[in-house]
Amino acid sequence: MASKYETISRTDFERFLGDILIKKTAGLYSNTAGNEVVFAKDTPRPRLWVYVYSSFRTGSALSRKKGQDAIRLVLGWKHPDLQRPIILAKTSHCKRITTWRKNVERKIAAFRVLAEQLPMCQKCDRPMRLQKNKATGNMFWGCSGYRVKLRGGRRACTWTANIPEWDQKKFEGWA
Repeated sequence: MASKYETISRTDFERFLGDILIKKTAGLYSNTAGNEVVFAKDTPRPRLWVYVYSSFRTGSALSRKKGQDAIRLVLGWKHPDLQRPIILAKTSHCKRITTWRKNVERKIAAFRVLAEQLPMCQKCDRPMRLQKNKATGNMFWGCSGYRVKLRGGRRACTWTANIPEWDQKKFEGWA
């Protein structure tokens, strides 16, 4: 049976996220379509959050029209000097269908498990970011500090670590 699209009200969305102990982030992040309300769920690791991009524009009570956007979830690290979180794994999308609540809960749980498995950089103690080598297709860990630019354009950290071939399957789909 095909899933049915569901229009979600902002009140229902916020109530649902409040029930699973998610807080609205202090800032509203803008994207190409304008400002969007973002929520965050903590993980067992400090400053690692699962961010839920709501598909609600600021000042709007209803989600965008069918086909315009989906609920997006990402695992991010909040660097104190940056406005936006640094994304540590591939963005996951939830379509706004009748099972959206269950789908959001399942994806949040998966990101929280991934957060516990993320290694820390041996050079600077930042969380590592799952990367994929475009030439070989192999996954590796790259320091999230690579996304932080210092004065003069220098990267804060460029440390990488291989993921053993036998362990690559565990992270398939996350890079």
